[in-house]
Amino acid sequence: MGRLNVRLLQLFGGGAGLFMLVWGSIWLLLLTSATPLESPLADWPLFPIACSTRGCVTSARWQQQQSIQAQFAHTAGEQAPLPAASLTTVVRQHLVHHASVRVPATMGDARRYREEVLQAKDPEQIERATGLTIPQYDKLVVLPLLQQEAVRLERSADNYEILFADLAKDRPIVILAWPYRWDGETGSVAVR
Repeated sequence: MGRLNVRLLQLFGGGAGLFMLVWGSIWLLLLTSATPLESPLADWPLFPIACSTRGCVTSARWQQQQSIQAQFAHTAGEQAPLPAASLTTVVRQHLVHHASVRVPATMGDARRYREEVLQAKDPEQIERATGLTIPQYDKLVVLPLLQQEAVRLERSADNYEILFADLAKDRPIVILAWPYRWDGETGSVAVR
């Protein structure tokens, strides 16, 4: 019985090691790619792209934000944003999400803001403009906007550029995707 357990542990250890080797290789290819969002694996949630002391932004979240912004730009008749712009957006959202606020915005606030201020109640119109359902829109677009405004007001920042530069000083960010770097002075992602 002891030999069987040892053999099973060896097989499991070897399988786990092989998985980690394959996963690490794929992640490394994604990080060093000149165009990481064009990888077929970019929408997998297993690959960190940017990290702070409070967690990481994954390639899947970046891909999702790029898609949202591209859909909205298409609807508005504008050009799709560059990947650095959408990565800046998700990293800034990460910073705002982890900033301490006395009165945080909630999903209920997001729903009320969408309905009462934005007057956006038609699910088909929201889906055409963003590619998102109403709950997704509230969570991924409206709630981050309200959280950002709450942090800006609490910190008495005159504008968002000042807010993001201030937040960038509070928490270091490491961009793992090689073509990009974090500009801590402006709180934005830049191309190397």
